[in-house]
Amino acid sequence: MGVPKFFRWISERYPNISRVINDNQIPDFDNFYLDMNGIIHACSHLNEDSCEVNVTEEEIFRNIFHYIDFLFRLIKPKKVFFMAIDGVAPRAKMNQQRARRFRAGQDRIRKLKKIAEKSGQSLKSLIDNHFDTNSITPGTQFMANLHEQLKYFVHVKLTTDPLWEGVDVHLSGHLTPGEGEHKIMDYIRYTRLQPGYDVNTKHCLYGLDADLIMLGLVTHEIHFALLREEVKYGSKKASKILTPEEINWHLFHTCLLRNYIDLEFRSMKEKLKFTYDLECIIDDWILMAYLVGNDFIPHLPRVHINEEALSILWETYKTVLPTLDGYLNEFGELNLPRFEIYLTELAKLDHQRYADENDTFKNLNKATGRKTNPMEKESPLDQDDDIGGGFNFAALDQLNSKEPPSTISGDKYPVQKPSFNERKSPELSSVSDDDDESSDSDSSSDNQKKRKSKTINDNDIDKMPLIEAEFRQHKNHYYREKMKINITSTDQLKIYIEQYIEALQWILKYYYQGCPSWSWFYPHHYAPYLSDLKNFKDLKINLQKGTPFKPFEQLLSVLPPTSRDLLPSVLQSLMVDPKSPLLDFYPEYFELDQNEKKHDWEALVLLPFIDEQLLLDSITKYYNQLDLNEQNRNQELPSLCYRTTEKLRATENSLGKNLHFPPLKETRAICTEIPADQYRPDGLYFKHNHCQEKDMIIFPKFPSLNVLPYKYAYKASAVSLFETRSKATTLILNLIPQSDSDCITYNPQWNPKGENALPPFQITHKKPLIERYLGKRVFVDWPHFQYGIVCAISDFQYFYTWTDIPGGSYFYSEPVNNGENQDYKNYVQTPIYVSETPFEVLTDHKQPAQYNYRPLNEVHIQMEYTKALNINRKYENQRGISIGPIPILLYVSPLIGYRTKCSSTSDKCRTAMCFSNQALAYPLQTTLFTLPNYKNDLDRMPQTIYDHFKINDHIFALRSPYYASSGYVQQINKDNNNKKHTISCQMESSDTGNQPDIHTLIPKLHEHQLQYYTAQQIADRLKTSSCVVSKVTGKINVFSSNKRQRRAIPTNVGLSWKVNKPVKQLHGYTKKIDQVWYYSDAAMAIINDYMLKFPNIIEELTQKPRDDNYYEANIWPDKNPKHEIIQLRTWIKSLPTHSIPLTDGAWEILDLPVINEIEKSIKSFYTKRAEKKPVEKTKVFSFEPDRLFKASEFLGMCDPDIGTTFQLYDRVVNVRLGTGVPIGTRGTIIGIMHGQTNLDTYYEILFDNLPINSLEAILLGKNQQKCRIKVHSYHLLNYSHSLRVRSNNYQHQRSVPMVNTREQQTPMNRQEQSSRVFRKQPDDKNTKPTKPKSAPASNTYEKPNFAEAKQTTPITNNSSSSPPTTIEQSVQSMNIIEDSSLFPALVENLPDQEIMSTQMNLNIPSTGDPLFLRAIQDSEQLQYASHQSSTAVPQMDFQHVPPMFPQQTSHIDLSQYHQSSFPTDGVQYWPQQSQDPFNQQSSIYTQQLYQQPMPDPFFQSVDQSFNPMMYDPSNGLPLYSPYNLPPETAFSGYPGEPMGGYFPLNNEQHPFPMQTQNIPAESHNTTATSHMQPQSSPLQNQQQTTSPNVTNRATLQFIPIQVLRNIPKKS
Repeated sequence: MGVPKFFRWISERYPNISRVINDNQIPDFDNFYLDMNGIIHACSHLNEDSCEVNVTEEEIFRNIFHYIDFLFRLIKPKKVFFMAIDGVAPRAKMNQQRARRFRAGQDRIRKLKKIAEKSGQSLKSLIDNHFDTNSITPGTQFMANLHEQLKYFVHVKLTTDPLWEGVDVHLSGHLTPGEGEHKIMDYIRYTRLQPGYDVNTKHCLYGLDADLIMLGLVTHEIHFALLREEVKYGSKKASKILTPEEINWHLFHTCLLRNYIDLEFRSMKEKLKFTYDLECIIDDWILMAYLVGNDFIPHLPRVHINEEALSILWETYKTVLPTLDGYLNEFGELNLPRFEIYLTELAKLDHQRYADENDTFKNLNKATGRKTNPMEKESPLDQDDDIGGGFNFAALDQLNSKEPPSTISGDKYPVQKPSFNERKSPELSSVSDDDDESSDSDSSSDNQKKRKSKTINDNDIDKMPLIEAEFRQHKNHYYREKMKINITSTDQLKIYIEQYIEALQWILKYYYQGCPSWSWFYPHHYAPYLSDLKNFKDLKINLQKGTPFKPFEQLLSVLPPTSRDLLPSVLQSLMVDPKSPLLDFYPEYFELDQNEKKHDWEALVLLPFIDEQLLLDSITKYYNQLDLNEQNRNQELPSLCYRTTEKLRATENSLGKNLHFPPLKETRAICTEIPADQYRPDGLYFKHNHCQEKDMIIFPKFPSLNVLPYKYAYKASAVSLFETRSKATTLILNLIPQSDSDCITYNPQWNPKGENALPPFQITHKKPLIERYLGKRVFVDWPHFQYGIVCAISDFQYFYTWTDIPGGSYFYSEPVNNGENQDYKNYVQTPIYVSETPFEVLTDHKQPAQYNYRPLNEVHIQMEYTKALNINRKYENQRGISIGPIPILLYVSPLIGYRTKCSSTSDKCRTAMCFSNQALAYPLQTTLFTLPNYKNDLDRMPQTIYDHFKINDHIFALRSPYYASSGYVQQINKDNNNKKHTISCQMESSDTGNQPDIHTLIPKLHEHQLQYYTAQQIADRLKTSSCVVSKVTGKINVFSSNKRQRRAIPTNVGLSWKVNKPVKQLHGYTKKIDQVWYYSDAAMAIINDYMLKFPNIIEELTQKPRDDNYYEANIWPDKNPKHEIIQLRTWIKSLPTHSIPLTDGAWEILDLPVINEIEKSIKSFYTKRAEKKPVEKTKVFSFEPDRLFKASEFLGMCDPDIGTTFQLYDRVVNVRLGTGVPIGTRGTIIGIMHGQTNLDTYYEILFDNLPINSLEAILLGKNQQKCRIKVHSYHLLNYSHSLRVRSNNYQHQRSVPMVNTREQQTPMNRQEQSSRVFRKQPDDKNTKPTKPKSAPASNTYEKPNFAEAKQTTPITNNSSSSPPTTIEQSVQSMNIIEDSSLFPALVENLPDQEIMSTQMNLNIPSTGDPLFLRAIQDSEQLQYASHQSSTAVPQMDFQHVPPMFPQQTSHIDLSQYHQSSFPTDGVQYWPQQSQDPFNQQSSIYTQQLYQQPMPDPFFQSVDQSFNPMMYDPSNGLPLYSPYNLPPETAFSGYPGEPMGGYFPLNNEQHPFPMQTQNIPAESHNTTATSHMQPQSSPLQNQQQTTSPNVTNRATLQFIPIQVLRNIPKKS
């Protein structure tokens, strides 16, 4: 069932109920349900089906298999997986299905006719070959084939995929009666009432229909979520069927919706005569939602969701319920007396609406001078004389505070009652796009109304029966024209009223108790007026259950004649034979009625209702003419439930003979048939779950709203969702600041709009506040909590970092440009790196964190302010939450999984939490240390080595020479002498000869790279200009008029192969390197065709190369521009590039010819290996427990081997379930898709040969296409990385200088290694600073703003031991160390000392391993190149490469540094500036900042990017220093940066700090700061200067709103 526009409206009303998810934000679910029809439609055709994209039946099945498999791997249900396909629907649903299919059939024929005219093909051949979407109906041959293929799919997965083991798989097919989602509800309803049911069962339901929200609420389950594709309104139409990997997924939590509903109605809690019960409120809420229309009944006249109809229904409910003795909806039973009272009150609004919009009433007001409210001035809403007939609920919020006019009955509405004035106002941003709608009856009676208005005198103003009479006449016209009836008596109208009330009762029973009647339906296309729904409290409703139709009976009921081929041939004549008794039910042409709707797709399809008895009598006589296959398709079948067994057994014949896929001979699945009625016995209904919220268990990654104090209010146009500003009213949450009140004093009188307001808070005890959070595990990002650990803290003046992060701290940040700061609507925070690799913390770790701090200079302070401001904006604009001023920012690394730590010295296991090496900033006030009733996964973790390793467990070796080799556990050994434990595993003897050597082929593969040329080179060859090439491959806007109108929409006639901001390119055609675009040979060929086919555009581009917009009349003065544009767009759509998506400029992807060569090489390797027929020798080897990797569900996103790096051409092996390929499959990296964080970085793998019976091989098809799958790093072990590490260790033994294996290539080198670019090489080749593991490549080619290197000794004031100042010098200084006793000091904090240290035991193969030797050679070459570059590159200046270590010279004064000192805590609102960070206060919210001008960096030009690693010219120190220090040196006595920056002396004009980047690194004496007093701050010094005039409005985007109000205006 669909509720039109409901999902968008409810998402804008309650913004927090839904969120886009990634792999680390998906909770664990017990049961997963699929409403399959949405998947079938998505895999068979486009939503806006143009009939230009056609897929075969085999492709549809393959798409469906992949879609289901992806969803299963995404959710990973633990107990139940339920797939439900729509079966025969109740008769009430068939009317809606009939309308949809008639409309779809008509549109399909129309589109195919256009294609036939263009292509010259016959219409019949097109119809025969094109997939008919109406075949997705029970009983068709397509659905029968699909059912058999789904059975095949389930057997394959249960037999071959361990992820499916232990899960009950239900398949309810098309021959099991009932809608898919309601068959799911039947199952949930049945299982909830079984003994022993767990009330904390976690459910997830996939589906597209908005009514699934209602179904989730009906269950009254606490842990219930909906999974659905991200909805993008007004987005570009897809040109191909999208794969699930290309879709953003939303998770909709009904538990949050329940909380919001409670807030919506909590105000009447004390007014009720009975107990306030949220479960009953939810039941009534569902009932009210039906009044706006659904699949079973039409909407009430002028009652529309997008016009705030639901708000009106709820406000009336709040008024009425306190007067009643109970609720309206009692477990699906409609309490008619109470419901009538509610509708009677609601009917008053029906009268008032008509009075407000009626011409006669308005004209009478004008004639007498009487206003609706004599106390009001004329409202802007009344100034528009153009009266539309629409019923605009959206304007009601603006009128709620005004006294409405008297109603027809003479009663006065309360002040809070909404009004129904229809007038538009430019001030109302919530006015709907549909507010100009009107019914057909309004215009036809318009003249009659105007004539009457002229004859009414002043005395008639108070004669309300006149208005009542006109309203009745209006309704009579509606019933006569719409419902085709003449209202001659109240008895006749009463019949229609009772039919509508009966419909509401049927729907309630259908949702709560199952289908109450298969044959009932609402027999009208329109609903009665709201004011006529009365006098029904004594109605007796008797619904006869009956039996469902047979599939062919439903096909005849819903299919149009254009789809008659889907019926058995003997039944097709019933649709078209002139003598058929059913002919009148299949009209060739039918009427469409917009019925107050704006869009064509919303129009009512006015078809005659099928006569059930006539249909059954007509079809029955043909049943004996059906063949066996047709008889099988026309029966009712049970549902199927599959379970996994240990043993293989032979399959049935249908699985052994498959027309599309390899036959399945054996299976591990057993099937149980479940009768269709087993889950829906009479008398079942959804009972309330009376589990109190305070007793509700909170599971990991489930949201929780009521754990922080907040207030709520309503605000119109408050959020920006679905790419546009909301037009509805949003329930806003205002967080009450009270966190850490012992350290922070909050000002309850603070008002951000106040001119002289005191600051909102004062941090009174900073030291305990910092120590309370730093290094502690917390829940952040309320209400969608994430668990993480605090690695750094910013108080907007100092930056505090955790220095003893396990494995070593390593702070690093990517560049942030102005565009990222300005686009707050789509703001995505850039993470900082806190360590080189993800780090682990034991669950029982409780040691206090060692930390250090540094003062922030003005630029960094501004950056932190901007980040806080964007976080505030994101909460307000996307979540509808006002969190208030942010005292401090917590940089939190999220928990990504749990790792079991086993040791050879004990049989006990310890659990370590694995945290990401990237941290995001979160506001303090949305953070909690604990959640009530929180249940984590620790109790399920293995406690001993025997729990972790079990016999026949699949494992992978992490020790050379067996690295990445797979095997199986044989036994656990214990040495009684030394009490050591080892694991005996059966595996291959070594890795020699098992992997093709791809790296040796790189020189040969480079010969197959695509050639790329500059635009000028292309232009020279095509005899045109480079501007033409650039514009044709980009976007060309063509307008229809020579004068560009305000809302004119241009047509893009460019190829759209590239985007500059952010950089997007078309792989294989365009590429951007060093700010220059390059084009391939294939691109040049298409550009040439474009120039030949459309010379008029080329001529216009040549004549006006600098124009941004072009006009049709200028391009085609003598032709039909519309026709020319259609031809051009059609040609562009026919190109192979049209369906290829653009890729990020930072992605590394090999060219297709190179990938083909790799595939050939791999096939050749395995072919030669098979010819030799080697005997696969496996032996039993013993490993220490920590040298084995075993996949576990608790690992989450933890990498199998921390510290692994990935490069193109690397050989990898899949070691985790849920990747899409079998565990143990080997492959080659052919693409790296860098994401915003390492958690969303993908690696595209070209996998080797797959098992023929695996689903992955089946999905590739009979031609065995390439298996290219995108996976994360935590799915892989990198065999090539192990060779690189072994090669380095081998060199260390030979005292060869160490190469920096973590050094990343420049973007230039990344691009060139996958393609050949013909251009002049630049003279200088700067090396980028070292990045941490998984650092995403920059999409621009600027140098990083700052980086930090590891330090082995604390920073001291020893001028004679100045560290190197460039990366090259740092690497060189590390390479020249030859004393083995010094080497461990350099690597003591690296992740794997056993690999990096020279003291480890090395396993050098005695035989010649070509891969290993090749890796050694490559490493030596790299080392030689590194040494050459480090000696040749001159020292960089400030603008290019920042120094890796703080600059220190002999003249540095010790007074610049400070010792840690903590002042006596005291409460004060005005901060005292001091060098001590624990005496400093953030100035972002202080009165000083309101009254004084901002520091100069605020007023820099927008073109000047804020550099997040801007160095203070006074000493050249970066924001984040290398805090990899021994614990004893951390914090205490650490040299800090002085608060003072560079400021003019004696009013001397000097450049702003942001303009001093070009000062050489060694010239520190030019920026002395000795004039600054230790107690002075940059802000105080700046306040002594004259306030500048602000003239550039664009610069104000960086300034907090509190500051903007106090900036002096230009005189």
